[in-house]
Amino acid sequence: MPTDINLITPGLILLAFFTSALSAVTAVGGGMLFISVLTLFLPIHVVIPVHAVTQLASNSSRVAFSPAAIVWPITIPFVTGVILGIPGAIGVYQKFQGQFSALPLGIFVLLMVWLPPQKIWKLLPGNNHKGAGFSSGHGRGAKEQGYRKTRLQGLGFGVLGFIQTFLTLFVGASAPVNLPFLLRLQLTRDQLVITSATMMTAVSIIKILIFVAAGFGFATYSGLISGLIIAMLGGSWAGTRLRHRVPEHTFKWMLKIILTVLALRLVIN
Repeated sequence: MPTDINLITPGLILLAFFTSALSAVTAVGGGMLFISVLTLFLPIHVVIPVHAVTQLASNSSRVAFSPAAIVWPITIPFVTGVILGIPGAIGVYQKFQGQFSALPLGIFVLLMVWLPPQKIWKLLPGNNHKGAGFSSGHGRGAKEQGYRKTRLQGLGFGVLGFIQTFLTLFVGASAPVNLPFLLRLQLTRDQLVITSATMMTAVSIIKILIFVAAGFGFATYSGLISGLIIAMLGGSWAGTRLRHRVPEHTFKWMLKIILTVLALRLVIN
């Protein structure tokens, strides 16, 4: 490990704690903040693998603290999509490494955050009603409509998971792509944070496996990674306890603002 990394490791560990706590409160922002700082001290081909391990610790510990909040009807299709994307993602990564532009991704996140939910929902076949969520109304017809809507959402999150397998190898912190979709489902704060963390746990595992298969030497950075993992676990614990102190309405607006700032950063850079 380079000498300058040894010198700034304590600072990175403190930052890891803070960013993990931030993500435990708002579901997003910590990962991108952390990877942005890592790029100041490590080459990009090292940053993304190291970041993947730290985010696995942060996301999986967040899930472990509140497993009951996972929304499985969309999580299972998402994870399935992630797994199905592995073969293609490996090929694309080997061929186009370092040639990915973040501009379209930033614009996409901005549109998904601020475009009224009804506008996009009406584009789906058979969804001419307003709002979003898993079900609405009463009676058999409404129940069947709710099942159909849930199936469509599951399919959509399956496609999202498939795309995430490709994006995460180039962007690193790709969780902001999931959040605009989750925001449209009228989930509770805990459901949104923990379901997002579960999705990104799967993404991180797959990403690490791909980097191992590609021959990345994680052992070279084992000291730094060990310290960061411990800090991430502590940050998740602290953030989980702080999350319930933030009012629901404030939480949703904080999330939108953070997503907007991160998206603008992608566009500008």
